[in-house]
Parts: sequence; structure tokens; C-alpha cells
Amino acid sequence: MFSLTIQAQKRCWKENKDIGEFVLCPCDDPDGSPWNYRYMDMDSMLHSLSFEFFTMLNKVRVKNGLNALVYDSTMYNCVTLPHNTWQLEKNEVSHVGSVQYFSNKLSRCGYLRMSECVASRTGGSFDTDKNRSYFLEQYEDSPPHWESLMESDMIYISISTLYSEKHNTFYSTVNMR
Repeated sequence: MFSLTIQAQKRCWKENKDIGEFVLCPCDDPDGSPWNYRYMDMDSMLHSLSFEFFTMLNKVRVKNGLNALVYDSTMYNCVTLPHNTWQLEKNEVSHVGSVQYFSNKLSRCGYLRMSECVASRTGGSFDTDKNRSYFLEQYEDSPPHWESLMESDMIYISISTLYSEKHNTFYSTVNMR
């Protein structure tokens, strides 16, 4: 349901050429001199942010002698998207989430072991540089999250990135098993 609502929203990334940063904005502003607008539907932008995270995380893992992770769409549908949708609806970042307890998530989907990273980013600019990911940087700055992302025995990953226009906040949930 959330995805259908989002698909109809058109947003722009407004680039300030002086500083090279992009800001998510309505598309009805006039095209001013220091600004460059990029039109993109919200689903495409969110997919792009998740894909950049996935690509950069795998580069870091391989650089550190770890296996590249394989994307798991079943885990995405069973755990990751429902949890991130809960975060968006509650405007809250939490491991408890929609299924209430982490062990319930495991048993509900038939997994023996899984790790989870959750984060949000509110307001300000959102860089579209293909060489970085704000969520990856946030997780890297949190030792417990970074340890989870760098676990050597993890094989599969699923990533959800959602945006709340009401709260001007991006939400991230990453699961690995």
C-alpha cells in the first residue's frame, strides 16, 4: 500500500552547484541560477539509495576479505519491508517493530539466525554521490551495527529504504542471515 502512494509523488533533487549537495524538494520551484533539478519518482530514488548501499557494502566486505552478500527478496518481503514500514508509520527507529520481538521474526520466516540494522536520517541534504551512502556511514559509526554488517558467516542481505514526507525522514532496515 505504501508503495502505491509513493509512486504518485514526484520530487526533485535540488543541487546547489556551489557546494555540490542535493536536497529533496517539491518540483514546483522555479529553476534558479545556482540550482539544478533532477526529476525522479520516489520509488526510483529509494531503490537507488538501497542499491548504492548494497553495492558499497559489498565492496567494503570484499576489500576486507569477506564474501559479497547475495540479495534475498524473500527475507525482504517477510521481515525487512514490514519492519521498515512499521518504523515509517510510527516515526520511530527500533528493533522491536511490527513483529514485536526479534525471535518472533526469526521463527515466523523460518530462519535460525539473522542480524538487523535500523537507522533514520531526518532533514538536511541527501547526497546522491554514487561513491557514498549516508546509511552505510551511519552504520560504520556504530560498532555493533558495523560488526553485524562485517560478520563473515553472513550470506544473504535484504535492504529497505523508505521516506516519510510528513517527517522529512528516510528510514533504513537491513537484515542479514
